[in-house]
Amino acid sequence: MTGPDRKVDVLGLHRCSTCRRVVQSLVGEGIEVRQFRDLREDPLKRSELEAMAQRVGGAARLFSRRAVQYRARGLDRRELSESEMLDLMLSEPTFVTRPLVLAIGRNDAFCGSSSRALEEFVRSLRSS
Repeated sequence: MTGPDRKVDVLGLHRCSTCRRVVQSLVGEGIEVRQFRDLREDPLKRSELEAMAQRVGGAARLFSRRAVQYRARGLDRRELSESEMLDLMLSEPTFVTRPLVLAIGRNDAFCGSSSRALEEFVRSLRSS
């Protein structure tokens, strides 16, 4: 049975295989996925994005440099400000490192596909 400390919301893209894999891993670990928010269908507001960036350690941590558009737009050839990163993530959801997993009732958050970081996140949910 999951407790309030073992519930999360996941933000990502329905077609993203990494998002699906992480959701399956969470469920397999006994973590309840309360909600999956598709960022194309239900885009973030700037205030939401800023709060989520703060939870994961800043806009640079949440911004995906793996997005196809990152190199296509030549963004890899210059330094981006935090404001520019936020603007890009708002305009194109693939610039958000996915999935973004938010613990319910806690400040814990996880983004990306690192299995080690996911394990640490799950451990932190269980240890409280």
